[in-house]
Amino acid sequence: MLLLKNLRPQPASCPNGGPPKTPKRSRLPLPVLKPRPQTFLAIPVGAGIALAIHFFVPKKEIVLTSNYYQWLLFVILSVGLLLAALYPFVPQLRTKMRRMCPIFGVATLTLGVWELITTCLGLLPLPYFRVRKACWVAWSVIMNSFSIPPGIRWSC
Repeated sequence: MLLLKNLRPQPASCPNGGPPKTPKRSRLPLPVLKPRPQTFLAIPVGAGIALAIHFFVPKKEIVLTSNYYQWLLFVILSVGLLLAALYPFVPQLRTKMRRMCPIFGVATLTLGVWELITTCLGLLPLPYFRVRKACWVAWSVIMNSFSIPPGIRWSC
């Protein structure tokens, strides 16, 4: 006959009579990754290429006179240069930049390629949305749908 006492797990014993010691987990140092230039230079290189396209490639389309696009590219370039300067010194920034810098660099480069295709080479028409005109047309349709005396009409 089997006794229930024999079926229960028994604590392991050591030769010296004490409980077994669990090995201490030592903290292994994290591997040090070499800084990759393609990681921290992706944003400044993408912004630099986009700025070079904007300033030096001749335009075939009519260019608007606002300079918001230039400022956007300059801000992206300066932030990218600042991040590249901080890359070797801030480990938390390094881990974020390893993941995100290639994405932002390609996005910035895509802005330059888009300008090259639309404005410079004229392969695609510029996307132009006449928001004010569309709102005015919608407003005039709404106002003309009411009962207005015959001589008065809203027009575009």
